[in-house]
Amino acid sequence: MKFYIKTYGCQMNLRDSDSAAALLIEHGFAPADGEADADLVILNTCSVRDQAERKAIGKLGFLGKLKRERPWMIFGIMGCMAQSRGAELLKRIRHLDFAIGTDQIHRIPQVIDEVEEFRMKKACLEAGSATEHGIDSHRFDGAESPHSAFVSIMRGCSRYCSYCIVPFVRGPERSRPMDSILAECRTLAAHGVPEIFLLGQNVSAYGLDNTAPPPDDAPSPFGELLKGIAAIDGVRRIRFTSPHPAYFTQALIDAFTQTDKVCKYVHLPLQSGSDRVLKLMNRPYDTAKYLSITDRLRERAPWMSFSTDVIVGFPTETEADFQATRELMDRVGFDNAFIFKYSPRKGTRSAQNARRRPAGGQGGTQPDPAGRPRTPRRRRESETRRTDVRTPRRGPQQTQLRALERPHRHVQAGRLHARSGQSRRKRRLRACEDRARHPHDPVRRTRPRGEMS
Repeated sequence: MKFYIKTYGCQMNLRDSDSAAALLIEHGFAPADGEADADLVILNTCSVRDQAERKAIGKLGFLGKLKRERPWMIFGIMGCMAQSRGAELLKRIRHLDFAIGTDQIHRIPQVIDEVEEFRMKKACLEAGSATEHGIDSHRFDGAESPHSAFVSIMRGCSRYCSYCIVPFVRGPERSRPMDSILAECRTLAAHGVPEIFLLGQNVSAYGLDNTAPPPDDAPSPFGELLKGIAAIDGVRRIRFTSPHPAYFTQALIDAFTQTDKVCKYVHLPLQSGSDRVLKLMNRPYDTAKYLSITDRLRERAPWMSFSTDVIVGFPTETEADFQATRELMDRVGFDNAFIFKYSPRKGTRSAQNARRRPAGGQGGTQPDPAGRPRTPRRRRESETRRTDVRTPRRGPQQTQLRALERPHRHVQAGRLHARSGQSRRKRRLRACEDRARHPHDPVRRTRPRGEMS
């Protein structure tokens, strides 16, 4: 049987797809070049934003045509949307055969065998551990990059940021034993992989599962892990994502900057430059703490590169909050920023307040009379792409930045499209969902213009 896995979302999903593919190959399955050549199609889904869910559901709608042409095909979903909506989608979408939760990847071969033998729908959404067989599986058949490999060091997150669905779909923090991680890295190095990319929802909290942020002078288990991997022969570079600013202690800063094999680049999510909004987001740090981390990193490694995540339009955000974020971004001078429009997610605390007005002009700015967190002018500002023009300076990675701002239809990775394009895309995705719910209705089976992948 040939299989094809299509992945949506973050690096953790890419890693899970690699693990699933390695397990399937181990059980006698063969990879296909595309869904049209496959007998088994799996979508590894994302739930962080509503648009990610709509894309995956739309894709499932298009796959219904393959099911009608090749009735023996098996279709399944895995990942965050499978965890949160798997049971619901199995009922709604007739050609969907199984849903695998974020902690049940090791059961994929068994589930497929059961679906094929009994022709029954199957959902495996139970919680699991960070040490299940298969989490460290890798493909060494040429499909993975020979230069870099993802290594998952922990599962889940216990921060419960008020906007984030991750703790609900990936569970609480569970760190893998350090010996297991080091053994996986040695195996990769023995196969000629020179770069290790460590993954986790909150890698800086590795070894500190489900605990409050430590004081600045506390030891860092993640820092010790970086040193342990750096000592492995054959490993030349180490990267990681994503750390949480509240867990960036002095010990971690020292290990990061003093370990030569660790690349001097960090993705440090900011989310907002307003202390008031950070508190509403349940982010246990303030802007002073954030700037202290970036300043200390640059002091010890002047060529350090930074990227970040920012949410625009968080409930009750005012003009002053928005300007504070812009000013902090200018102050840090990020090399890259992933800017997202706020997307309410079911079950999160902020989703209940998504349309609440700002309280009477906090921050010295009057709220939008309609209760919206964005005025037309600020919406245009959020669709401005910041482009950095770099000229060499001292140091191997140092840059001198000249900020240029110009209107653009796409914000880096956030994809804040012009309103007409966004509306057209939403209409197409809704049509796909409608066809998936009613596959035999000739009216609803009319294909919209264009095709989503």
